[in-house]
Amino acid sequence: MLKTKEIPSVYTDFPKNKQGFTMISSLFTLIIISLTLPLFIYLLQSTYNYTTNHEQFSIQHFFYFLQDEMKHSTDYNISNNQLQLSSSTGDLISFQLQGELVIRKVNQKGYEVYLRNTDKIYFSPNDYGMKVSITTNKGEQYEKQIIYYE
Repeated sequence: MLKTKEIPSVYTDFPKNKQGFTMISSLFTLIIISLTLPLFIYLLQSTYNYTTNHEQFSIQHFFYFLQDEMKHSTDYNISNNQLQLSSSTGDLISFQLQGELVIRKVNQKGYEVYLRNTDKIYFSPNDYGMKVSITTNKGEQYEKQIIYYE
């Protein structure tokens, strides 16, 4: 049989100028990250100015839906600050303020919420349709002229 010399262990020889990864270097890195991360998050939040236009978009959508209902109606009536539309299918559709909600009812059954956080809503007729004025809980006022198509 072959005679080979058995080596009891194998190791990798590092050059003298190289150091290994030690526990102290990993702790030092962890401390640097833990000190700079909160500062970075604070700087990121201060540069990001978050403003929302949710209320304006919801009021604009309400105006759009109301104008669409007016286009598909055969007649309209305004009484006691309530808008009543007669649809081509014979349904009576009404819009009114209930608490802080602007709701839509069909044949006085149930309701759908079309707008929230509303303080006042006024429907006023004019020669070619009506003017809708909305005041929100924050005091902002919005107006829209809606044309009635016969």
